[in-house]
Amino acid sequence: YPGSKRAGELVSKLIDSLINKAWSSEDKDKQKALAGAAFSVMRARMEAITVPKWTSYDKYIQLSLRMLNLIKALQKGSGALWSHSDNPSDAMSEHAILNAEEVAWLYNDLGLALCCEGSMHDAFAVWEQGYEINRLIESGERAGHFVVQSKLHLCHTMLELGNINAANQFMEETEEANFWLGNEDFAGRILGYKGLLAHLRGNLENADKFFKASIEKLGKPGGNTRAESIFRRYRADLLIRREQWGEAKNDIG
Repeated sequence: YPGSKRAGELVSKLIDSLINKAWSSEDKDKQKALAGAAFSVMRARMEAITVPKWTSYDKYIQLSLRMLNLIKALQKGSGALWSHSDNPSDAMSEHAILNAEEVAWLYNDLGLALCCEGSMHDAFAVWEQGYEINRLIESGERAGHFVVQSKLHLCHTMLELGNINAANQFMEETEEANFWLGNEDFAGRILGYKGLLAHLRGNLENADKFFKASIEKLGKPGGNTRAESIFRRYRADLLIRREQWGEAKNDIG
């Protein structure tokens, strides 16, 4: 069973083993292949089953950091480093261990794990680096999916850190970008963050309107149930503040 404790331990040991062999190998091609294999197993596992079902967030963070350190070390040794460029095709050496999208995914996922652990300053630092990579990937585009995703994460982090003005700026930028993208998932999450901003500013009536619109959009078939559950929790906090216990229970349960 994929979510069993034994399956989780086997996958973690496999990734560890691949990373260790990549570190110890003196053959550059073999190092690249082993590092790529470790990343592929990690990503496949995360996209098939979430962290709590196969390991702890703390262990996953350590695994992700080992993966990042390996990639950085191997790329430094091979000269396959990132450079500043407005052309994504020039931003990374052809000998790079992972391509730009894969590196961005790794930073994004590590940031999510740190966020779930409550390490918001660390999450922001990681997501900020991921944003810079995404900006290079989608250079020249008015509104790229990767950049909008990064800014939504940065908005969330600023809200958690209490920096409302910075969060509002990121939210407005994502809303403007999504005008061109027309992405329903992003639209639902933007509405949710608008609700949270309104709640923090004391406008409880508007906050509830935004939360309900967000939950409705994210809860549609094929929607984002994870994001929906997050904004249901935020709405429940709002309803508890307004002493609407029955409705709050519905959102929590």
